Amino acid sequence: MKLILTTTLLYFSLFVFGQNIDSCGINSNANLTLHESEYLNDYLKDSRETFDFSGKKIIFVTYPSGNRIGTKSEYFSEIRKWNLENKDVVAAENNKKIATTLIVLTEKEKIESGGYDAILTYWVKFLTDNRRKKIIQQIKTSH
Repeated sequence: MKLILTTTLLYFSLFVFGQNIDSCGINSNANLTLHESEYLNDYLKDSRETFDFSGKKIIFVTYPSGNRIGTKSEYFSEIRKWNLENKDVVAAENNKKIATTLIVLTEKEKIESGGYDAILTYWVKFLTDNRRKKIIQQIKTSH
């Protein structure tokens, strides 16, 4: 009986904690879906501290200097692509990720940006404070 219960719980936990990336990034809406927020909460669990992606609106930024605003669908596509190209590394180490940094916006920045909660950078080497300000201004004027 214990074996059946343990096996059932293990099987269930694979679906709960190993969120399926295929249900993420289906659209480019900055508001995260339930699947996307669960995936990101798990994917960035070691670096997000207490930030919870549930119900959040995210700015996605890419290119080495962070000079391009990307989309949610592009971000998740990059994760899928990286996972396919590096499937042996991902399977062996189970925590390899694309270069992603979470930048939680201040209350003032949330207002200035039009309600965004955070910036998620991918493949960005370094994001300066000046570039951060420009991103907030750019997102405000484009949306």
